[in-house]
Amino acid sequence: MGRQHFFWFVLLVMVLAGFGGCSNDEQVLGLDPEIEEGPQALAKFQSFAGGGSVCSPTDFVHFQFGYRTESEAVYFGGNIRNEDEGQTIELNEDSTQKFISFFSMINNGEDDLIYREFSWGSSSGGSSGGGNLESEVLIDRVIPSEAPDLNETPAIRAEIHFERVSIECPGRDPNGDGNWLDFHVSVVVSFYSDSLKNPTVLVREW
Repeated sequence: MGRQHFFWFVLLVMVLAGFGGCSNDEQVLGLDPEIEEGPQALAKFQSFAGGGSVCSPTDFVHFQFGYRTESEAVYFGGNIRNEDEGQTIELNEDSTQKFISFFSMINNGEDDLIYREFSWGSSSGGSSGGGNLESEVLIDRVIPSEAPDLNETPAIRAEIHFERVSIECPGRDPNGDGNWLDFHVSVVVSFYSDSLKNPTVLVREW
């Protein structure tokens, strides 16, 4: 074997030996076993509404949630459209002045009513929703307490995730006059105690 051919043969053996020494574990697959998951929500709630309804032509469904007492009402709300599906918006003390009032209610240790409501149409349409106790609404709670709410845990932001949005007007149009809406909207609201900035959220007043 010539000197040049022998050199390439040795090089090939070294390369193959290098590959043979690799094990099929996370490092080879490019997965880092030390990667931590994102922040865990203190608690969350889900709201959804859907069906068909007579209403004036529209391309959105309105959703709002909050508290109301004898002295004040604190609500967050906005119009939800098809393009919002999969999007998330954040509420914090910088994004809205109502934030502090809202969290004073959800942190007070009492089983207050959270009001949630969907509405659709303008001159004609409909609505669904009402008030439910925090102990009935909040799920996946991580607070080690018997309190029904966040119990003074320093929640400093909330994320509103539009899980599913399907709005069709006039949709099936069973009356044949164009005044009909077929829709299904699902919203998840989560509360966090960290100040992590989520690059996927939208900045929008609610």
